[in-house]
Amino acid sequence: MLHCTDVKKVEYATFLLRAEAKAWWRGERQIMENNQEVLNWESFKQKFIDKYFPSSARSEKEAQFLKLYQGNMTISEYADKFESLAK
Repeated sequence: MLHCTDVKKVEYATFLLRAEAKAWWRGERQIMENNQEVLNWESFKQKFIDKYFPSSARSEKEAQFLKLYQGNMTISEYADKFESLAK
């Protein structure tokens, strides 16, 4: 999506939404249109993150990363733990 316009990025991303997320976006887009808000890639990303990855969840993930240390784990175990936190 490097060479896509903002409009195409939003179209593609929202095309991939399913079920509840698709319904959420239809409503969100309608609200934005009614309020004459700019609909671009940045606004879509921010609204999506706010809805599906709230600040409390982001703070918890950050705390888990900051507490992560290898200790008695093997490199492989540590890498697995790191990757699981990254999801």
